[in-house]
Amino acid sequence: MNTALRQQSPTKEAGALRTTMAAHSRQMLVSQLRPPNPLPRYRFQVPVKALDYDATLTGDDIAGRFMEVHLPVLPYTMQDDYGRAQAPGEMPTIDVENDRLKAVFYPDDGGRMASLYDKRNRRELLFDNPVFQPANLALRNAWFAGGVEWNCPVYGHSMQTCSPIFAATVPTATGDILRLYEFDRLFGIVWQVDVYLPAASSALWVHVTLRNPHAHDCDVYWWTNIAVPLTERTRVLSPAAYAVMHRLSQRIERVSYPFMAGFDASYPANYPTAESAFVRPAAPLQRPWQAYVDESGRGMAHLSSPELHGRKIFAWGHNPGGKHWMDYLSLPGRGDYIELQGGITATQLQMRPLAAHSRLEWTECYMPLALAPREAHGTNYATACDHACRQIDADLPQAEFDAADAFLRANVDTPVSQVLHHGSAWGHLQETLYHKSFSAGLAFDAPISDEERPWHELLTTGTFSAATLARHPTSWNVSADWVKALQASQHRHGATWLHHLYLGVATLEQNDLAAAEQHFLESQRRHDSFEAARNLALIRDRQDDVPGALECYLKAYALSEQSVPLAAEIVMFLKARGLEQAMVEFTVRLPEHARTHERIRIAFAEVALAQGRFAEVHAFFDHPFNTIREGEKTLTDLWFALHIREEEARRGRNLTPLEIDAVTKDNPPPMTIDFRMTAE
Repeated sequence: MNTALRQQSPTKEAGALRTTMAAHSRQMLVSQLRPPNPLPRYRFQVPVKALDYDATLTGDDIAGRFMEVHLPVLPYTMQDDYGRAQAPGEMPTIDVENDRLKAVFYPDDGGRMASLYDKRNRRELLFDNPVFQPANLALRNAWFAGGVEWNCPVYGHSMQTCSPIFAATVPTATGDILRLYEFDRLFGIVWQVDVYLPAASSALWVHVTLRNPHAHDCDVYWWTNIAVPLTERTRVLSPAAYAVMHRLSQRIERVSYPFMAGFDASYPANYPTAESAFVRPAAPLQRPWQAYVDESGRGMAHLSSPELHGRKIFAWGHNPGGKHWMDYLSLPGRGDYIELQGGITATQLQMRPLAAHSRLEWTECYMPLALAPREAHGTNYATACDHACRQIDADLPQAEFDAADAFLRANVDTPVSQVLHHGSAWGHLQETLYHKSFSAGLAFDAPISDEERPWHELLTTGTFSAATLARHPTSWNVSADWVKALQASQHRHGATWLHHLYLGVATLEQNDLAAAEQHFLESQRRHDSFEAARNLALIRDRQDDVPGALECYLKAYALSEQSVPLAAEIVMFLKARGLEQAMVEFTVRLPEHARTHERIRIAFAEVALAQGRFAEVHAFFDHPFNTIREGEKTLTDLWFALHIREEEARRGRNLTPLEIDAVTKDNPPPMTIDFRMTAE
């Protein structure tokens, strides 16, 4: 974890300390997230999910939609090495506080606002997770629940949700702004979140800016993801004429709201299974808003300027799988939450254009809300929303919102005065590559890490040092600008094995197998690395040359100094190709810590089931699982298959469909393995 400067930046009014901004830390239970997996994950390794849109959806509900979910990861690497063991640990924080509110941010983890505490009413307004527990829910795998997450630049949670970002103070005439920002390597855009808490105010202001530094237009994506506590009587209010549902089946359809499928969807505790509901107003709102309240009518309102017009509710549902997810992501009995989200499009399956050398910005506000319980929970949803809207207008008149919005827009490019926490050096490297800065208001002054050093050398000396050429690479760049830099370096200084490896990775990401193969072969000729051999294995596999792929994989593992991620990938390859005996032979030679890798354990449990070794499969389920993907049913499918096979062995015949249904019903999976998000 980065060490933040422990220095206070006070805002004074009439000589009294009113608002403070300080770097601190939190003591809490932490599950360790270890360094990223250095193996590049290519586009062709990412599953493709086709989307099925209801023909009645039109206009803003489908503008900029994508027809399939196929999300690249490179140049980022996967964050897939963590477990379930939680131990007392420290989370660095930056706290922004006045006499009414206290906001706590995690600069080591995407700048997440972990807590917003209402001091006057002694209430936490967000779901403040008591633990840090990664789970396989984001594009890069690791994600954790709680607080307010800044989701950019593509669907599937932020690429930096578990990575350090910059945090700095920005002085203004009326108090300091906390600026959170980073460079996004996927699309090459810059995001910035300015946090402002005026003295003696019950409103926390957030101003978001997305910058496109390119000479070409690009598509952008943003959803602010707000986790709030869930009780049986939590109600979500937001002006809605209907809703667009994104089903787990990838069906996107228009439905009535709040009453749908026989229940009142404004009460998220009613959702039987996991659901994503995008609530849509009858007409665009000048100040889009969403609020939640508990049984007493107390809660929080989230409102914004019109640019952030989308609104969403996500609930895990009250089925066993949904309940397990909430317990898994937190502590048993303490993890019940829902997500309220705001986006720049109507749904999360859309992006919007951002012109070259331009920016998109908007203002958000978070504030406590107290409604009359009878009005808040009235049977007429529209009337309840009208009551909430009147209270929000009384608490924060439009003129005050407009004044704060104008103030924050005026300070978007105000230079930072003190960096409290450093993110990565990738922004600095990109500015060096472009020969220009992104904004006068941003300082990408992080120290160069081992991950970034090869690319820093490429830009500053023109080629790679002997020390870099003697190390395994841990980072990749695949954009056209970086490819040009590599090619220019080759031309001026001569090619190395690392030039060809990097160019091979960039070329393979573009699905040019022939050119990538030549780069990897030339890289191997100059230096026999496991990285080149592994990438050649992927190419051979895509060419359906199974023996050639296996030969390259085994060579890669021999060169890799017992890489566990590589061992797991080899086992998955052997399993997918039906080479069970080769899988067994490979695995028995692995060190113990590699054989306990969860995906390797799952593969061998499936083999044991196929071979009738039922006792081994029963023992397999005692493992505390931690890498199951959102929506994945591997464990429950294996559980049901085990009991069906055992019953068939007892009867000496195959079961009928009715008998299979009975066995399934009589053997519900234990909650510890039930990650299902649907009813089946």
